[in-house]
Amino acid sequence: MLYIDSHCSLEQTYDGEHYYHFTGPCIKTSEPYTVHIKGHELFALRNTDAPIQVALASLEADDREFVLSGLSPEGWKLLFEEGGDE
Repeated sequence: MLYIDSHCSLEQTYDGEHYYHFTGPCIKTSEPYTVHIKGHELFALRNTDAPIQVALASLEADDREFVLSGLSPEGWKLLFEEGGDE
């Protein structure tokens, strides 16, 4: 299960293109973080066997990480500054 499916709120917008905005707490910082996913990419993620890098091609790696695990870019930075795993 994706982190965004179990821990995030969802908002949809359409401004020439359909977007889904998932907002939830980072698992490291507890601060809210939002990813913006194009509608056709979310469809590809949910309905194909494409790897996340292909399905969510317009997202940066740190946003894809949040989609999967709930770790925001700031949380990732803190995790590695501490030099340990949780």
